[in-house]
Amino acid sequence: MNDIVPTQSGQGIGPWLGEWIANGKLPGAVKAIAHVVGATGNLLAAGIDIGKAKADQISQGIKDETEARSVMKAALARQASEMLPEHKEFAHRAMQRWFADELRKQSNREAVAELAAESIASAPPEQIDQEPSEDWLNVFSEHAEKASTDRVRTLLGKILAGEIRKPGEFPISALRILASTDAEGMILFSKICSVTSEAGYIIRTEFFNSGIGLDDVHDLEAYGLVQAGPLLSRVFDYQKGDKSFLVYSGYCIAIDALVDFRENMPSVFLTKAGMAIYRIMDIAPDTDGVRAAAEFIENKLRGKAEVSFCSIHERRILDSVKIG
Repeated sequence: MNDIVPTQSGQGIGPWLGEWIANGKLPGAVKAIAHVVGATGNLLAAGIDIGKAKADQISQGIKDETEARSVMKAALARQASEMLPEHKEFAHRAMQRWFADELRKQSNREAVAELAAESIASAPPEQIDQEPSEDWLNVFSEHAEKASTDRVRTLLGKILAGEIRKPGEFPISALRILASTDAEGMILFSKICSVTSEAGYIIRTEFFNSGIGLDDVHDLEAYGLVQAGPLLSRVFDYQKGDKSFLVYSGYCIAIDALVDFRENMPSVFLTKAGMAIYRIMDIAPDTDGVRAAAEFIENKLRGKAEVSFCSIHERRILDSVKIG
């Protein structure tokens, strides 16, 4: 893979942007993706003429990674000698280290941008005139340049594509929380998301069926992903004859009210940032966890409602059904 223009599909982001610009379509998408890719403005601020080196590389069709790097390093070496002539070796090492870091950041940015471009191109909207705010793109770009794994790049590609389609969909607060959550925290969050309803709450009994303890929940609360507390609960307010489905990833809990009732279920809630991240994650269904929640609700509502556990494919949605 070429570190200068990294790709997932082998084409890079150039074909997408070129087509959109030529057709005059999706100007919002073009601006947003260009911002992410070109946000490392300190290249120019440093006074390093690597733009010509990159242009020469492209024009000559240089594809070999080693050769591409040598072209860039030659430009850096010349600049280092001019900046600190009395400490050439020191300057050379410093510039090489700086260059390697900038190259890694740019590689990560472009990988994320390409995934976002591919997502938009796979189901292009008719028009995208607006783009994410400058503040949002600045925060996002800082996060994208650190995305060195496929998992994080894929997640950020989804976030950028979603924000381009609908600016304001993914709040800056969620970006900052996502950036400060380490791999262990994301693994915990993925586990709790597998037993989280689409309405954004978790019946507390589920923790013990998903390998999640109260300490884990408190850690997620510290990250800013969930709200937990002994007094927090989800209110189930039904009238006789009401039907509802609590929708999870892959499964549902169906509730048919036999009488009027109001019941509090001890719960943990996703924060606004946690909910935004939850919506763009690929959640693995937790059969045992959701089934345990169904059994807990069934025991709480015994004599008040019929409760059943079913897969998404098995449920039949009625116009009058509530989703909660």
